[in-house]
Amino acid sequence: MKKILIILLFILVYSCSSEKPNSVQGNAPVLSFYLAAEKGEQGIMFKHLSPGRKMSVKLKNTPELVLFKNNIKQSDFSKKSFGLAIKFNLDNKSANKFSMITMKNINKKLFVVFNNTVIVGPVIREQIKDGKIMISLANSDIKVYEKLKQILK
Repeated sequence: MKKILIILLFILVYSCSSEKPNSVQGNAPVLSFYLAAEKGEQGIMFKHLSPGRKMSVKLKNTPELVLFKNNIKQSDFSKKSFGLAIKFNLDNKSANKFSMITMKNINKKLFVVFNNTVIVGPVIREQIKDGKIMISLANSDIKVYEKLKQILK
């Protein structure tokens, strides 16, 4: 009887909660940021968007940061001579978390995952305090660029 009461209480609290999981709200994650799994550590294999070759990378089981559309305040998309550029500014909460992640992981790669594919994996050289992020893609990655543009505009 106690188990049934606890389950019913959980269902009642969950259904009355104003903060439903993002998937219930229809707000799917846009970008996730992962660190590489350490040698011998369990992790998740992701394919890596890499021009001309197929590549996989083993990342930690949980992302350091997951961004939804509402976490991105402003975005800018441009085509440059070096390739495609996506710039965006994070909301304050996400910017603070990103700042802590970059501070604690200097000289480590931080992989950016979109649609279950690693799109870039830059090395963190310094703490990024202002929440301004730029992702550079090769011209061959136009499909990813266009899809992100469609989602974030």
